[in-house]
Amino acid sequence: LDDLERAVSAGERVLRSTKGATEIATSIKDDGTQFALTIDRAKAAEVGLSPAQVAGTLRTAVSGVVATTIKTDNEDIDVLVSTNLNPSWREPRDTTNVDINGLLNLPIKTPYGSILLGSILTPSIEKSNAVIRRENQKNIATVSAQTESTATPVEVANNFKKAFEKEGLPDGVSMKIGGETEDVNKSFSEMGIAFLAGLVLMLAILVLEFNSFRYSFYLLMLVILSLIGVLGGLALTGQPFSFSSLLGIIALAGVIINHAIILVDSIIVRMKNPEGRTLEEVVVDGAASRLRPIVLTTVTTVVGMIPLAGASALWGPLAFAIMFGLSFAMILTLVLTPILVYQNPGKQFWKEPAA
Repeated sequence: LDDLERAVSAGERVLRSTKGATEIATSIKDDGTQFALTIDRAKAAEVGLSPAQVAGTLRTAVSGVVATTIKTDNEDIDVLVSTNLNPSWREPRDTTNVDINGLLNLPIKTPYGSILLGSILTPSIEKSNAVIRRENQKNIATVSAQTESTATPVEVANNFKKAFEKEGLPDGVSMKIGGETEDVNKSFSEMGIAFLAGLVLMLAILVLEFNSFRYSFYLLMLVILSLIGVLGGLALTGQPFSFSSLLGIIALAGVIINHAIILVDSIIVRMKNPEGRTLEEVVVDGAASRLRPIVLTTVTTVVGMIPLAGASALWGPLAFAIMFGLSFAMILTLVLTPILVYQNPGKQFWKEPAA
């Protein structure tokens, strides 16, 4: 227990110095001092009382006893009678609650008549023991905190973990980060699966649209490569890769695919009817025809995200992920996609004109 208390104390100290953490608390409750009542076994034996009888009387006074039960139409309500203690350590003259002297003046029946508990009990003040929870035969203690509006739980947890690693843990003590951070990490895996499932569905739709695996992979590659812009933007602005930024990536995928579809479709239409032009001319013309709408939709989306970027620590990563990812994807769409189509146009879309 001493090792666990030392680890909790170190964790609390580190968490208090962690940026973004506030309202630090631990599950180890140590009230400093407590009253202890010691039974004088010799005096108790003289009046015919056993320690169990004395302890039972005290337990009844403190915890209470069910005096009667009130029956209603819906349920039975137990009426608990107990001593109204003074747990807040208020001055006895300021409250009618029972203090330690009130407990000592409670009567207890003996074979020789009633006596006061104080005649066989000796009160003393001792250091209280910390309350430590047990779960699965293990002692468990927690150190918790709330996050400030300028920080996210994942960011605070990562900063705490890095700082606490320097402290080290005593032998036999392990640490697990839970709470909202654990929920976010669980959501990460679920969203990752959803993202992969979305890519598979998009691939199926693109194959049906273009009747070509080659072009479908071209477009999906843009989504994957756009992550470079997302991660670079988050690093540049100092934003964490959080749950909201993952939401931004998922939202980003649909916009990127839409841009790529209208660009590739424009090129394919011209390849099927080249009107005597070369492949290079067809590709350049198709890409140029979609330059203006793609740039305008990207710019309007990025500008619209600017207020959200500075709104809070929760929505900032989402906004920056969309802003940087979409900007980078726009360049890829307008530059890389025409190059890929030019290098591998596909026989079903382009046939070299006869000499």
